[in-house]
Amino acid sequence: STMDRDLDTAVFEFAPGAVLTKDKQRHRVVGFSGTLAPPDRRGKDVILESLSRWIESEHQVALCPACGSARYSNGRPQSARDCEDCGGDIEPDDFKDYVTPAAFRTDFEASKTDLETEGRMAVRTVATVLHGGEVADAGKLRVRRGAGVTIMQLNDGVDDDTGTPARFTVREAEDGHVYVPGLPKTTLVSDQAIDVDELAAKASRFVGIPNTEKTFGLIAKKETDALYLELLEFDPRLTLDHVARKGNFCHLPTRSAAISATQILVQKAALDLDVASDEFEALEPRLREGKPMLQIADSLINGSGLSRRLGENRSDGTPHVVHLIHEILGDEAAWPLVDFLRVDADGDHAKRCQASCYRCIQRYGNRSYHGLLDWRLGLGYLRALVTPSYSSGLDAADQIFPETRGWSERAFALAETAAGMRPDSFVAEIHKASALPALREKRPGGTTFLVVHPLWRTDGEFGEKLSGKADVRFLDTFNLERRPLRAIELASA
Repeated sequence: STMDRDLDTAVFEFAPGAVLTKDKQRHRVVGFSGTLAPPDRRGKDVILESLSRWIESEHQVALCPACGSARYSNGRPQSARDCEDCGGDIEPDDFKDYVTPAAFRTDFEASKTDLETEGRMAVRTVATVLHGGEVADAGKLRVRRGAGVTIMQLNDGVDDDTGTPARFTVREAEDGHVYVPGLPKTTLVSDQAIDVDELAAKASRFVGIPNTEKTFGLIAKKETDALYLELLEFDPRLTLDHVARKGNFCHLPTRSAAISATQILVQKAALDLDVASDEFEALEPRLREGKPMLQIADSLINGSGLSRRLGENRSDGTPHVVHLIHEILGDEAAWPLVDFLRVDADGDHAKRCQASCYRCIQRYGNRSYHGLLDWRLGLGYLRALVTPSYSSGLDAADQIFPETRGWSERAFALAETAAGMRPDSFVAEIHKASALPALREKRPGGTTFLVVHPLWRTDGEFGEKLSGKADVRFLDTFNLERRPLRAIELASA
């Protein structure tokens, strides 16, 4: 009895420790197997064997310790490699082993525990390795089309108590107690890799093979076509290049803006090409030689031609995807603005939806990003791609756009809400030196927190200009909206 999933899904849902439901029974995944032949009865004996090894392929992948981008290697390198994003060194010890298994297996027995028992689920890591393509510049936006990408879904296991991924440790073993309905119990001797904890718990059933223990992560790897949008120049007062997973170029609100922009663009492209949005992979943003870059890929292995279509020139010589961005930002009679700015019997969407909802950019397919999605930040990032002078509301000329309109009022309302949570400690007001909304501690000499836009830079001279050279700390509306007290705590540190 089998269950089938695409490999991208299977490396997470079928990983050891997961609990699967089939025919109203629950089964725990305990390891990996080769492809099993149907049980064969020969006289009094039942022959059960594997037709292949449990390992389909092995890989080495490193995540840059400085920025978190991926580097793939065929075999473990003998010397340091350069990170293609930030230029830092990736040492040989940073490369970890990953395995694509031939198949996943349970213990072949229905669980006798409570049906509500849940298995373990790891956090999904999606890493990409870029391949070159033809370059087409549209102003300060560089479109890389006809390019390829290696997409890797990585599962390093659930985090332990220290927050470190536990990975998977297995040992090859003989399964001496396989129940086959209607046939005697039999032994499966070939190509079974069983989780070491399961081996210890069921020593009477599994007989481990010495010197076969292996620790690794799981990987689903595919090659497909992709389209890259690289921002070459933007207003230096903005944080648009802070899209790395970690390090000095990591800023969660900016990643949110870039992810939201990619989701908007993918959904617009799907409408334009009359296909389902899941025909595209909305990949996470990354840096490329220090420049921020959005990534879109075809979902199908080896590509479906959709990304290539987006990169083709229209009659004016500009790539189709650039025209789509302008339509997203300027056509209020078409999606997305027609929905973002809709006023109907249910109310004004722009006033009601401060981040995202199913009426704008939330979809079932992007549910893992729902906490990050923000239609205003997404529009702002897209506008910066085609308007290098865009300041995200720092200049008065940019305060008329849908994504910045009414921002000051909303920022002050958030400050009032936060002050209401601690009325004895905080008061909301307008900061005199900067004219920005602020949250001030009532105690003598208390800290003043300026409320700023999530895409504004607040470091060094940028912060001094924003604050009017006053002694303040900064709170951005992205964090103040989602976790106000925690944001205040972090700003106070």
